[in-house]
Amino acid sequence: METTSYSADVSANPTYIPSIGAVSMAGPCSLYSRGHRVHPIQMRVVSGHPSWKPATITEVEGNTVTFESEGMEFRLWNHDADLLTGMRDVAAIEPLAVVEWTVVHRLLSVTVGNRALVVDLSHHPHTECKPFQDAPPQTATPQN
Repeated sequence: METTSYSADVSANPTYIPSIGAVSMAGPCSLYSRGHRVHPIQMRVVSGHPSWKPATITEVEGNTVTFESEGMEFRLWNHDADLLTGMRDVAAIEPLAVVEWTVVHRLLSVTVGNRALVVDLSHHPHTECKPFQDAPPQTATPQN
């Protein structure tokens, strides 16, 4: 089974989890809509927000993560199946991992120390991923 950087053996790679400030993981999708990338402004708004509750990831199947929080089970979608798998792996093998969920903002987080993986979740795919476009060609402007 081939793995990406997200689902690599996290126990062998201590820098696996990015700094909390690096919430927008590099990847092929440029969207910040529900179920896609977490925008840095969105992350700033929810940092320290009282809506974060403890959670337990119970299953990841493709682009769907199942987790429990406050006696309720959630089954939600994110465009990045490898990132969901990585979050599950970190939560399972890292004894200091803290898994939290904010229903208000629909974000799931796995934090270890000052590093975190954070995903925006959706009930279903609202939009297909939009790949990054190359920068538009620069046209020379005449100089007088």
